[in-house]
Amino acid sequence: DEKKLKVEKAKLLADGQTVELTVPDIKPTWCMEVRYELETSAGDTVSSRINNTIHNLAE
Repeated sequence: DEKKLKVEKAKLLADGQTVELTVPDIKPTWCMEVRYELETSAGDTVSSRINNTIHNLAE
């Protein structure tokens, strides 16, 4: 079953390279794809996708 989830919040962390996503309805899954499109500080666009598995989530 394919399900689109809403990102409630995206936060750039202090290292300037890590983005923390808040996704309220996220659950463990065998196959997940995260697509993103970001703008750099120079105004360039960076886009790609990440395919991953979530085995468990911290509480």
